[in-house]
Amino acid sequence: MILTCKMSLERFKSERPLDYQRLVENNESDDYIVDPPTREEKLRAYIWGSVFLVTGILVAIGIIWALLLH
Repeated sequence: MILTCKMSLERFKSERPLDYQRLVENNESDDYIVDPPTREEKLRAYIWGSVFLVTGILVAIGIIWALLLH
């Protein structure tokens, strides 16, 4: 997940196979393995992501509204 900066190992292997291969070849994979995001971290990430998305949409609507009125 972007907002938690964590990704499951299976997902990393499937989405970034070259990076995973490089880490394994250089014996660096253990340095980057962390516990998966907890339920609370995921919930917090979805809440903040939703807040930022809605804020961005409202700002864009405000800009368009201001441009149309002036």
